[in-house]
Amino acid sequence: MKDDDKAEEIPIEEFDNDNQDSRLEFLEKFGSKKGLKKHNLTEGSTALNAYHQERSREACKAVKEMQKHPFTLEEAKNQTARIYEGMARSGRKRKEMKITDYKILISVLPFMEQAFEIKRGNWEDLISEEYLEKIFNLNDIINPKAVQKDQKILISRFELFHDQQIEIFLIKVLMWGYPTKGRGKNIENILQELNFSKLIDLLSDLKEKGEITIGDIKEVLKIGGLGLSTLTKFLYFLRLTVESYRALILDQRVISTINSHKFCDKGIEKFKKLRYENAVDNYVEYLAYAHEIADQLHVKPDQVEMFLYEYGQNLKGMIPLN
Repeated sequence: MKDDDKAEEIPIEEFDNDNQDSRLEFLEKFGSKKGLKKHNLTEGSTALNAYHQERSREACKAVKEMQKHPFTLEEAKNQTARIYEGMARSGRKRKEMKITDYKILISVLPFMEQAFEIKRGNWEDLISEEYLEKIFNLNDIINPKAVQKDQKILISRFELFHDQQIEIFLIKVLMWGYPTKGRGKNIENILQELNFSKLIDLLSDLKEKGEITIGDIKEVLKIGGLGLSTLTKFLYFLRLTVESYRALILDQRVISTINSHKFCDKGIEKFKKLRYENAVDNYVEYLAYAHEIADQLHVKPDQVEMFLYEYGQNLKGMIPLN
């Protein structure tokens, strides 16, 4: 390849987003098919697309440069200064993030496929052999050659949304939510014959209603061992509506993310005093907020909830994403 045919290095300064002359110069320079080919751009692109493609390439180079691991203290200081300078220009505070910054990530979260591995031996002391045989179907066991107590299955959100015998449904939701039975004796208490029978009756009634109230939720929470985290899982998979909002899971991990002050989205400050102890009284407000964020991002509320659960506590704001 001749030197003339090599892709020309284009300085990032050429692409001043607020400079109309800069854009026009670029379009003039790269608007032809010959120009596109010379600069390794897609032949079928329009000149405007080419402009944005090249801007993106240069932006990626800049980000990669900033993310290089510094080898000396001086380099580390310089890198930190560059990052903070970029944050200052954006008007964002250090370590400040927005849920909406992660629109692309949230939009592709495979919430229906979210699954957890369940080991039969963990449940043999709580579940009857009859129900275990139905749940640990031979077709679903992922290690069929293992001894029975070591056999494992994967339970996903998708299969919990499917109509099934109420007893099997409740047990599988508990398994999905607490693969190793959780801490303490809450699961054991829920599965006690009297409590389990009452739970079946109450949830069957709620399913018939379709739309329920916080009063209904508080009534079910009187069952021994049952907390809001577990109950919202049942409500979610039963596809119930709570005061006009589709039910979502609200557990301690999601609560900790919302009230961590990590995110600065408009309206999230109302949850700064949210605790597990007062979560039931704030549940409808949480649903309204999650649905509002989902509408803004054009995603499912389930994906917003999954993001808060999976990523919320494992992110630390550094470089502004907008």
